[in-house]
Amino acid sequence: MEDMKTDLSIIFITYNSDDFIFKAIESVIAQNKYNHKLEIIVTDNSPVANIDVELKKYDSENISTVFTHNPANGGYGQGANIAVSKASSEKILFLNPDVRLIEPIFHAAVEKLEEDPKKIVGFTLLDENDYAGQSYGILPEYYYLNWHFNRLHKKDYYSLYKKPFWNKRIWVSMAALGINKQAILDAGGFDETMFLNTEEADLFKRIPDRKVEVLSETIFHAGGHSLEGMEWRTATVLDSLKHYFDKYDHSWALYKYYNLTTCNIKRLVSKVRGKQNQWNDIMIEELTKR
Repeated sequence: MEDMKTDLSIIFITYNSDDFIFKAIESVIAQNKYNHKLEIIVTDNSPVANIDVELKKYDSENISTVFTHNPANGGYGQGANIAVSKASSEKILFLNPDVRLIEPIFHAAVEKLEEDPKKIVGFTLLDENDYAGQSYGILPEYYYLNWHFNRLHKKDYYSLYKKPFWNKRIWVSMAALGINKQAILDAGGFDETMFLNTEEADLFKRIPDRKVEVLSETIFHAGGHSLEGMEWRTATVLDSLKHYFDKYDHSWALYKYYNLTTCNIKRLVSKVRGKQNQWNDIMIEELTKR
């Protein structure tokens, strides 16, 4: 289907995601109610790729698929850069392989991205309890505003981002993020030094005139992580975060002090309650190393 004009390029970055990527793709197809011409790009960072043949089965009049295998696995940012280079549409929608579309979103995404080349759109990510999870968050250097931001975020979810003060201080989760391809290219693409996490915040920093909008259209996002492999994940996330702080000349020492203090208070509270917060203990251990 290479000759069809693409309305939207949808990008999935996967790693050993065979168990759920096809459900995500099938939800994309099921919610294409207005028959947009969609290009589904899958960049697989797994050491062995097994989904390319199955992926082609979804090709149709309105759907074209593109598969790229990236066994070098330089991280999410590297996979994203490879996928962006393959995109035939100027309008791009990143989706995590563990999302499920539960209503049409493509018309809204295309419409918003056509309004302004610097527009970046997010969606309402719902977890299994229908709680609006972290569709957007605050840039890492404003960590000292986290408590205030989270309180306002829960109270004023759909209008908080509209306030100029917050609009320039938030990032949108790449679990569901719409952006124009040229904005990514003009920013120099994703920083491949960051293997995991902070990619969104870093990209947003390099689009200073961005205009962020979070749409009311909902998407189910499984999200969450088990404790298995949590040490590696926490260490990798903190490495990316420290790189971000160093890159933009923010004080890692102050960030570390603030978060170690917070984590130690949580540890004390857990101890008083006779409970153990393993994730918090891992965070203290890994922060201390840095």
